[in-house]
Amino acid sequence: MSKLAVSKKRDAAYYEDRLKKSHPAIYADLRSGRIKSVRQAAAQAGLIHLPDRLAALKRDWKRSSPKQRAEFLNWVKSSGIGLKSKPHPILADPSGRLTPSAVTFIHASMKKGKLTPGKIMKQMGYNNHDYRLAQALKGQTALPSDVITALRAWMAKQGF
Repeated sequence: MSKLAVSKKRDAAYYEDRLKKSHPAIYADLRSGRIKSVRQAAAQAGLIHLPDRLAALKRDWKRSSPKQRAEFLNWVKSSGIGLKSKPHPILADPSGRLTPSAVTFIHASMKKGKLTPGKIMKQMGYNNHDYRLAQALKGQTALPSDVITALRAWMAKQGF
């Protein structure tokens, strides 16, 4: 006669028995009331793993309907909970001239990465012979908004 695998019931009585046999100190804490439940004691002993908040949020998101997800996202956006981002550091004044902190950061990045203004322009998608950044770093000219946008992205990658 073949032996079939019999699944055992993993209820509180099962874990309490396991704790009594394998983890007597935790079992004693459970019996004395220092640990409130068999589930908490089993988790403390490593017999079970309790989901963390992130796992619970992911599970609930998967189970949510599209309408519930949309309502949740609207609530998150309107409440601002957890979405408060740092304001972007000011890269240029309204006229397009680089701020002193931006110039200092770019010079430090150039030194660290052995870069030239032309190489930075090339990394941003411009021609490496484009002189606008070099002139802006010297304070000779203002940068147009498209270059400032590209420079902001480049600087963010560098840690600005």
